[in-house]
Amino acid sequence: MRSIWCSPCTLFIRRNGSGFLWVKSNFCFIFQVYSNTPETINLIIEVFVEVAHKQICYLGETKSMKLYEACLTLLQVYSKNNQSRKRSDATAEEDQYQDLLLIMELLTNLLSKEFIDFSDNDEVFRNQEQGTPASNRTVSAADVVLYGVNIVLPLMSQDLLKFPSLCNQYYKLITFICEIFPEKIPQLPEDLFKSLMFSLELGMTSMSSEVSQLCLEALSPLAEQCAKNQEKDSPLFIATRHFLKVRDTTWLPSQR
Repeated sequence: MRSIWCSPCTLFIRRNGSGFLWVKSNFCFIFQVYSNTPETINLIIEVFVEVAHKQICYLGETKSMKLYEACLTLLQVYSKNNQSRKRSDATAEEDQYQDLLLIMELLTNLLSKEFIDFSDNDEVFRNQEQGTPASNRTVSAADVVLYGVNIVLPLMSQDLLKFPSLCNQYYKLITFICEIFPEKIPQLPEDLFKSLMFSLELGMTSMSSEVSQLCLEALSPLAEQCAKNQEKDSPLFIATRHFLKVRDTTWLPSQR
């Protein structure tokens, strides 16, 4: 259940045209001040999760970009503070679990804009008439989500993946990213690319049937991307080819 103060904040942003700027400046400042207070950190991320969940599908391009910028700033502050954040051994795993679950929910909500969009389509044409083409975006959903992935992937461990809700949210997010931005996956830094591929292999071989299905759904657009590029020496082609062996090893014995 969401904290009771998230809804009033969401309502304020909905009614206030400069709400995203207010969120960006004030909440990110509070985030820095209370960087060693996990409860406050969770509440602030919850506000962003709620705003993205309830607002993103109704926002036009201009306001969507402001929300992306605010979320990107939040993630940048979180990443910076997380490196020096003090955690006790007793609560470290629980705090990490809550943080990652909320961040992945935020990224998934931002991705939903690609599927559900009730915004005013005329805004694009108005911007073009005013000399502001859509190509002049400063921040896109892809920028925010991939930056978030850079935060999430190094923090995900096999112990954390034992939490069912976190595990499912993690693999749903990976699948959405692979489906929507398959061309971005090869552009990930090498260590993060390897972590992503290892996560998919782990999901196919050691997780539930639901997670295995999500991994296969994630691999499908990646394979299509390989077919388009026809680069047989690329890391993506080599990685996806490896999964043919993984599939044979995983599924064939069960069919005997």
